[in-house]
Amino acid sequence: MAEEKPSESEQAAAPAAKGGMAKLLPLIGGIVGGLALGGILGFTLLGPKLSHKAAAAPAAADSAATAKKDAGPEARKGDAPPPIYQVDNLVMNPAGSGGSHFLLMSVALQLKDASSLEVIKGRDAELRDAILRLFSRKTSDQISDISARDQFAAELMAVLDRMFGAGTVAKIYFPQFVIQ
Repeated sequence: MAEEKPSESEQAAAPAAKGGMAKLLPLIGGIVGGLALGGILGFTLLGPKLSHKAAAAPAAADSAATAKKDAGPEARKGDAPPPIYQVDNLVMNPAGSGGSHFLLMSVALQLKDASSLEVIKGRDAELRDAILRLFSRKTSDQISDISARDQFAAELMAVLDRMFGAGTVAKIYFPQFVIQ
């Protein structure tokens, strides 16, 4: 019986398969080694630094709270930030645009106290209408002028002073102001 010799195609396939896997082993080893090294360095070098920062933050907050207690009632008055009422998603067409442009905006009102917040919440529809009426009288060119925002805030403040009484609204912000 004669021994069967593998064909040429089988002989060529065997070294190619061994060479392909042999080429991937250093790559896989490099990836695994890099991840291991990164984990070790992160754990030993970065971990202690982050834990010291996290521990220092509550200590600083505790010392600040103690300082406020010791300062007396005058310092405690300013603890709570002033209430802010936000009117979101106001959409209108500027004057003279014929519907081809629109303004999407939000208005945030910084109020003098919490009782003012309840009054304004109860009159939300009236507030929205007043803002829409004021800004829909402006043209696209007026609205596009960034330097006019202070003037818009002053005009709106005058309207709000008539609606809610002078001093109810302390400051006006425009957190969203998109012209299309």
